[in-house]
Amino acid sequence: MSALRVLIPTYVPRTLGLSTSDAAHALSPQTVRTIDDLMAIGAISRSDVLVHENCALLVQSRADLLARAYADPSVEEFLFLDDDIGVGAGAVQALRELNLLSVGCGYTGRTSELTDKVLGMAADPCEILTVNDRRLLKMRWMAFGCMLLRREAIDRLYASCEHHRTETGHYDAISPWTPLVRDIKGVPRLLDEGYSCCERLSEVGVTTWCFLDAIVSHAGRPCFAGSMFPVTG
Repeated sequence: MSALRVLIPTYVPRTLGLSTSDAAHALSPQTVRTIDDLMAIGAISRSDVLVHENCALLVQSRADLLARAYADPSVEEFLFLDDDIGVGAGAVQALRELNLLSVGCGYTGRTSELTDKVLGMAADPCEILTVNDRRLLKMRWMAFGCMLLRREAIDRLYASCEHHRTETGHYDAISPWTPLVRDIKGVPRLLDEGYSCCERLSEVGVTTWCFLDAIVSHAGRPCFAGSMFPVTG
């Protein structure tokens, strides 16, 4: 498989006095287990995990992580993983084997409120695709708690981003995660960083898919674990 980088923004406040030199301090046990499992099967090495410690703004943190990983032209796959998310190494490998430009794991818990806040919105009409016995749902938006993008998708995003002149005279790309306002069923809605990136992906012709069979655990508030689409007999 092509080279993979795992990009993790962390939220440990500086006031806790934890050393940012040790990324494990900022990661949940579930996330650490995901990384350990990926290393155990040879999918990544320790140096393939990039952590943005004490991030105060997800927009900037994700943009910085991506810029660091993208600078290496050998890297073709970029896995965004939140510091409170756990997912099996097998699910990550399945995401990679699908060869889709944008695909992630949904993690909704069990309430409609969480479905809207965390998963996002399925495309209208809903479209389920089966690839290699993997069930995928075509999405309009998905959160970036566990999301895999390929270099081609990033190339398109960077090419489409507007640029602005900084105080130093350089021209910097506006982050793909910069929030957007979009009209949703006649109501203006502010899309947060994950949803706005998916919107931009759609605008450059990249479809985002949700891998329905993945089992994902969330260590934040609330905590839950399960599959979006349980296997039935």
